[in-house]
Amino acid sequence: MVGRKMRAKICSYVSVAGATGGVLWAWLAAGAAFALVTVLWGLLLAPRAPVTLPGWATWTIEAVLFVAAGAWLAGLGHPWTGAAMVVVWALNRVALRWLRPDLVPPPS
Repeated sequence: MVGRKMRAKICSYVSVAGATGGVLWAWLAAGAAFALVTVLWGLLLAPRAPVTLPGWATWTIEAVLFVAAGAWLAGLGHPWTGAAMVVVWALNRVALRWLRPDLVPPPS
């Protein structure tokens, strides 16, 4: 049988775990998302990626990644940061297409 002190200790551990569980899962989800984006970028979008995609697929994957990250930031309470990230990505793509058309294939 568990004594009163042991029950109090277990309850305190459970309450601390419950209070930090949301933060822990958020950090784990952020790490998993970072790993997923890194792998996708390295396999599909990097300049020397082992898989070559058509221009429209590259633009679509980039747009999905950046819009999802912007939406995640907005969901975490940073809507302006998320919107700014998406706008900067879009301006970067437009500028690259205009200034260096040899580097960026058009979305066909």
